[in-house]
Amino acid sequence: MDKVSVIMSTYKEPIEWIQQSVDSILNQTYKNLEFIIIVDNPEYVELVSLLNDYADSDDRISVVVNNNNIGLVKSLNKALSFCTGEYVARMDADDISLPERLSYQIDYMNNKNYDLIGCFFEVFYEDRILRVAKGVKTHEMCTKVLQYESCVAHPAWVVRKKVFDELGGYRDFDACEDYDFLIRTSLAGYKIGNIPEVLLRYRDNPKSISHEKSGKQYSITQLLAENYRKGNVTGIDEYQSYLKSSKYKKIQEIYKTIADIDRQRFYADKKIHKIICLCRLLCFREFRKMKSIRRRINRWKKME
Repeated sequence: MDKVSVIMSTYKEPIEWIQQSVDSILNQTYKNLEFIIIVDNPEYVELVSLLNDYADSDDRISVVVNNNNIGLVKSLNKALSFCTGEYVARMDADDISLPERLSYQIDYMNNKNYDLIGCFFEVFYEDRILRVAKGVKTHEMCTKVLQYESCVAHPAWVVRKKVFDELGGYRDFDACEDYDFLIRTSLAGYKIGNIPEVLLRYRDNPKSISHEKSGKQYSITQLLAENYRKGNVTGIDEYQSYLKSSKYKKIQEIYKTIADIDRQRFYADKKIHKIICLCRLLCFREFRKMKSIRRRINRWKKME
């Protein structure tokens, strides 16, 4: 069994969530792994103590505590510098991997000759299952979806280490580092896909950073997608210039309003939920454009 390096960055997630996440990796049926955990919040003393206890009891775990908060991208690149495995798997500190996730993904990668693979996943909030997310499966369909958005959920990745080595890890595209990496992976000629099995439980936390940055994420996605449709990788200078543009600010403000309304779904009863859905559909052109893209992607899913 080739070694799998699992990388995870933590910041301020509740202790209970982190324990569930860590345990789900340690209990994998695939045993030849190393687990590199970056603590990006040195003041989180309770977490540092917990993770050190884990490391003392399981020599597969390495805990690295940053001197100060450096953000997700730099923390993940730091974790990559410690990896010694043939494969790199991503794990988020608030998600849960099912026991056979790594075994299934590694077998699927080798049998189908993939270089980066994800999986279907269950989205949950507290004790509720919100939905089962089923992405497109084949490389051909992934390249189509990449023209508009990410095609493989970041917490579900397993990647051949050579891909990270060749592409130089993540670039500092705040909120879209995974989409940028997928685009560069595709344009470099590597094969991307999703295993059609639910192997991950994704915690949809309304207070998460991903929700807070959803407006920024959607705005930057538009730039990356436009360049990918032309067969190009977005340059750092172009990205920095775009962040200062009026177009970026306008799209971000519109989508932030959509996201703020959308977040209320977590707290609303069914009747209010329907009203929220109607308001966002009627009021926002950007949301209608999103719905159009989703319909197109759903048609591609049915074609597989």
